[in-house]
Amino acid sequence: METSKKFNWILIIVYLLITLTALFFHEIWRDEAQAWCIVRDLGFFDIYQMSRIEGHPMLWYLILMPFAKSGLPIISMQFTSWILVLTSVIFFVFKSPFNYVQKILVTFSAGMIYFLPVIARNYALIPIFIFLLAYYYPKRTEKPYLYSVLIILLSQTHILMLGFSLFLAFIFILEIRKKLFPAILFIINFSFIFYSFYNMPKLNISVNSYNLLYTNYFDIFKYFSNYFYTTLFLRTPVMNCIIFYGTLAVILYSLFKADKKIFTIFSASLIYIFYIYLKVWFGGMYYQKSFLLLLIFIFCFWCIKNTYKKDFKLLNISLIILFSISSLIGIDSLIKEIKYDFSGSKKTAEFIKNNLKNEKNFIVYGYLFTFSPLSGYLKDYNLYSNKYKKNITYYDFSKKLSSSNKIIAPKTKYYITQGEKILFEDLGYKELFASNEEILSDKVNPEVFRIYYKE
Repeated sequence: METSKKFNWILIIVYLLITLTALFFHEIWRDEAQAWCIVRDLGFFDIYQMSRIEGHPMLWYLILMPFAKSGLPIISMQFTSWILVLTSVIFFVFKSPFNYVQKILVTFSAGMIYFLPVIARNYALIPIFIFLLAYYYPKRTEKPYLYSVLIILLSQTHILMLGFSLFLAFIFILEIRKKLFPAILFIINFSFIFYSFYNMPKLNISVNSYNLLYTNYFDIFKYFSNYFYTTLFLRTPVMNCIIFYGTLAVILYSLFKADKKIFTIFSASLIYIFYIYLKVWFGGMYYQKSFLLLLIFIFCFWCIKNTYKKDFKLLNISLIILFSISSLIGIDSLIKEIKYDFSGSKKTAEFIKNNLKNEKNFIVYGYLFTFSPLSGYLKDYNLYSNKYKKNITYYDFSKKLSSSNKIIAPKTKYYITQGEKILFEDLGYKELFASNEEILSDKVNPEVFRIYYKE
């Protein structure tokens, strides 16, 4: 076996072992379980309506549906996410024009080694379509229908990919003016997406509450760079901005000099992402979202290297800087995943199954994000909401809930809550179980699952 193939397989095997280990240590949390519970418990059209409120395209729900509907455990969602990203890594390692160092840095970047394969969300769909689009970019006019379908599939992964997909589609239409069918497909697809999500910020009460927290929109530049570095350099926001935006400026300059078309795609996608943060997810910036910009950068660099068959020094340096920092974040995240709980939901569910075997009814009090991670692990259990006044399995972001603290529920002596310790102790309840207070760090976290009972 030639050296390059040996290197590729060693890289993939190491990646596989690391990510698979992290997957088994991972505890499902609310945003992951939310999608699973929706597809498990709702019919197709109700799932579509919920996707409009959630702000996520249907593709992830459609992929999860056969697994959830067939009664498989929620770990099958984790494996689905992992397999999707593993596939994209294999494709990248064997098909990309990057050198050994670049392949290592991209493969072990925080997004590819942790945030996308281990945290099971729709972000896991994105890399494979971006890598396929980069691979077929030089052949796009020879394979217009395949290229068009890949753009459409990418647009159905995440709302943050909509701008990038739209710009790819627009430029492609200009390139193949005589072929009408791809243009018709694009018009149908993007019109459907616009119809589905144009009203989402008004429908989703969580998005409304996030955006009310911020008034100074210039802070978005600081928050974006800080969340890219997560906790690694969080105490030096000025340095974060200098490194991140300095490198970004170099990338923009280099892309402009190398290929005006690719520069337009990257810069327009960057503006779109900032716009979405500004208008929709100002308070919801996390590393998965920040990492998407690096995936777009990989696409652009891949296309340029394939087109011009040469190295670009400034782009190489930019990739090394951004992905080296990202790899450090990935290592830090993996250590925390193994050392601390990501969520208390798994251990709470295991405690219930092992110690309360004859009890199927629980009152879930207070914090409504408690429902989906518990329900994901406790499929056949009834979780009664003191605010909804009924059994629920996920949080409906379209409904304003009662602010009443009065406990009203069917006859049961077991209560599950997060962060309501004082209330229950004052009412004479005894704490039966509490999940770890250290969530992904050594700091006490308020999202502790507690089980109370009263004789």
